[in-house]
Amino acid sequence: MIVHLLSFFVALFVGVAGVVVKTSWAVEAATGKKNPIEITADGAMEWDRTHKQYIARGNAVAVQGDTTITADQLTAEYNDDPAGGTKISRMLANGNVQLQKADMVSTGENAIYDLTTQTATMTGKILTLTMPNKQLTATDTFEYKIDQGMIKAIGNAVLIDGEDRLAADIVTAWLDQNNQLKRAEATGHVVITTPKETAKAARATYDAVTNIAQLFDQVEITQGKNIVTGTRAEINLTTNISKVFGTKNKTGRVKAVFYP
Repeated sequence: MIVHLLSFFVALFVGVAGVVVKTSWAVEAATGKKNPIEITADGAMEWDRTHKQYIARGNAVAVQGDTTITADQLTAEYNDDPAGGTKISRMLANGNVQLQKADMVSTGENAIYDLTTQTATMTGKILTLTMPNKQLTATDTFEYKIDQGMIKAIGNAVLIDGEDRLAADIVTAWLDQNNQLKRAEATGHVVITTPKETAKAARATYDAVTNIAQLFDQVEITQGKNIVTGTRAEINLTTNISKVFGTKNKTGRVKAVFYP
C-alpha cells in the first residue's frame, strides 16, 4: 500500500516563493536509484538555523520519482553531521496532507516521519488510503512501518474491497514489494459485511491472495433473520461460502436459528 511513501523526505532548501529546488541529498528510491527531490511552494521557503529546520510554506509540494506529497507546510528537522553537512532526522507535514505513490493516495491533516525508526504517522479526523479496488479509512491514526511494509489504521478503521467491507477498532495491513495488500488483521468490534451476509467477531484475519477471512471469538453470522453462532468462522469472499466451527464443550457448540 504505502511502502517508502515518505522516504523521500530527507531535505528542504532555502528558496523563494515559486522556485523549484533540487537537492544533492536525494535518497535512494525503492528501485535503488537516486532521484532528485523537487520542492515548490506558493508562499516561501526558509532555513531556520537556530531550530535546525528547513521550512516550505504555502501549498508546499515535494516530488521524488513517482512519489509526491503536498501540504500547507513541510518542515525538515536536521542534526549537524560531524563530517560536514546535515542529517535529516524527522519530517513534518501540516495541513491538507496528501501522499501519493504511483496509483495509491493517502490523505490526512498532519504527518510525521521519523527517519531513525522508519516510522510515519498520519493523523486527522478522516484518514483515507486508496489504491486500485481497495480503500482503507480511519478516524484517529495511520501508523506506517516502512521497512516492514505494514500500516495500522486506528479508530473506526474500515477496509473496503468492492462490495465487501471489514470494519474494526484497529485494522493492520501488510503489503508486498509492489505496495499491494497481502493480508490484514482486525481487532475489536469486528464486522464483515458482504452483499449476502454480516459477520461479527472480536478478531479477524484476511488473506488477500485466497480472499478468505477468518473470524475468532464470539462469532455471529446473520443472513436476514437467520443467525449462526460459534467460536470460529471462515468466510470465502470469492465463493460466498461460510463455515462456522465450535468447540467440544457445551458452551462452545455451533448454534443456528432459522426463520421460515
